[in-house]
Amino acid sequence: MKSRPSVEIIIMILESARTSTTKTKIMYRTYLAHSQLTKYMKILQSRNLLEYDQQKQLYRTTTRGIKFLNSTSQIEGSIATKDNSQEMTENYQQDLTEDYPQDIAEKKSKDKHSFSESESFYN
Repeated sequence: MKSRPSVEIIIMILESARTSTTKTKIMYRTYLAHSQLTKYMKILQSRNLLEYDQQKQLYRTTTRGIKFLNSTSQIEGSIATKDNSQEMTENYQQDLTEDYPQDIAEKKSKDKHSFSESESFYN
C-alpha cells in the first residue's frame, strides 16, 4: 500500500472529528491502524488541534483545528487553480506551435487535386 503524507493523514483525522466521534470511527474513516492513529492523535492534542472529552469519551476538532483545515483548503484551492491555469496555458501554446498553415496548404492542395479529378471525370 502506498504511504500517505502526514499532512493528508492529519487532515483526514481532523475532518473525521469535526463532529464529536469515537476513536474507532476515526480509525475506520482514516484507514489507520490503532497504533498509527494513537500517535497522530497525541500530536494533534499536544498542538491543540484535537480535544478529547473524557466524560463522553469522544474526540472533537478544536476551533484551532478547524482554522487549520480552512487554511489547508485555501492553499489546496490556490494550488489547484495555478495547476489548471498552467495546464491551460501549456495546451494553448501547444495549439499555437502546431503547423496550421501547412495543414491548410495540404488541404487546399488535396481539394484542388480532387476538384481537377472530378472535373476531368465530368468532361
